[in-house]
Amino acid sequence: MARINLLPWREERRQSRKKEFFATMAAVAVASLIALFGAHYFAQYQIDKQLERNAKIQTEIDTLKVKIEKIKNLETERARLLKRKEIIEQLQGSRSLMVHLFEELAMTTPDGVVLTGIKQTADTIQLLGKAQSEARVAQYMRNLDASPYMKDADLAEVATLGQGQLSTPPGSAGAAQNNKSPRGGVNKNFALSVKVETRKPETEAEAGNTGATQ
Repeated sequence: MARINLLPWREERRQSRKKEFFATMAAVAVASLIALFGAHYFAQYQIDKQLERNAKIQTEIDTLKVKIEKIKNLETERARLLKRKEIIEQLQGSRSLMVHLFEELAMTTPDGVVLTGIKQTADTIQLLGKAQSEARVAQYMRNLDASPYMKDADLAEVATLGQGQLSTPPGSAGAAQNNKSPRGGVNKNFALSVKVETRKPETEAEAGNTGATQ
């Protein structure tokens, strides 16, 4: 004998599928929320780490700025000390050079020539004097050019006594000798300039080595 199921099975099946659908949707929603929360947590973690790194970098930058400022101050102090050292060396060199210059002026002055005035401006020395003749002045210029401490002797003026009076620079060396005359009498006043040789002259040993090399 055949059996006939009269229960509403289609409706039950529909309800069952609906429940499965909602369960699936709920599971998807929960998974999405979990994923979203995880992504947000990961992003926030990365942001916090980056902010921490930025703070550390900023601290190092501030430390470097302090060190750079100290280095700048040290460089400024070093430049000041080097400048001071250079000035001291120049003064020491000038002191030694002046001794040699006065010695050379005495050694290069020939007979028949007397200096009445000496004035230095920068690297130029102006010389005023009296001489027996123009030939004496020419010899004096050759002596100056041959000196290792002076060069480029240039004659500015030669005048016969009574025709041109060359004034002695105020306060210059030799002003007190203005009225003195060299032995044998003089009849020429002269004025010339000479450059100071700032390069250190060769010593005798260095000159001998140079000659041996040549």
